[in-house]
Amino acid sequence: MIIDKRIKKVLWKILLQKTKFEDNEYGKIWMLSSGAANLMNLQHNQNYYFLLRDQVAEYPNTCFNQIELDLRRTFPNDPPASVEQCIIPLRNVLKTFVKRNPTIGYCQGMNFIAGNLLKMLNEQESFWLFTSITENILPLDYYSDMLGILVD
Repeated sequence: MIIDKRIKKVLWKILLQKTKFEDNEYGKIWMLSSGAANLMNLQHNQNYYFLLRDQVAEYPNTCFNQIELDLRRTFPNDPPASVEQCIIPLRNVLKTFVKRNPTIGYCQGMNFIAGNLLKMLNEQESFWLFTSITENILPLDYYSDMLGILVD
């Protein structure tokens, strides 16, 4: 089960009572509704993000090079000072995701998703939400042949 029954009940109560949400509330709603909050708070995941983030990759990975190329392309309309503050957390989230999912790796466009998550959530929450979206919400075969993209 992705969403704990208690969290589901609280989430529905929040959604039914409010018609408008503040910008800072959207991230928390996504965390709850995607199951990312539950995933992040599992006992065995308490320090997982930080341990994996700080782990030095012992193998060359071309994904890391592509991430570096895409970092500054992520926020084209934001002020340069704002962009600089987001570069390190964005790099961390994307590289840590690749370490967790080397078979999925990285593709262009992931930076925009992770970048927008970082505008609503902290680095660790952004990682877990991005992970939950890619591992639990998207279809299992989404990355295998990318047929949907070829059809478009």
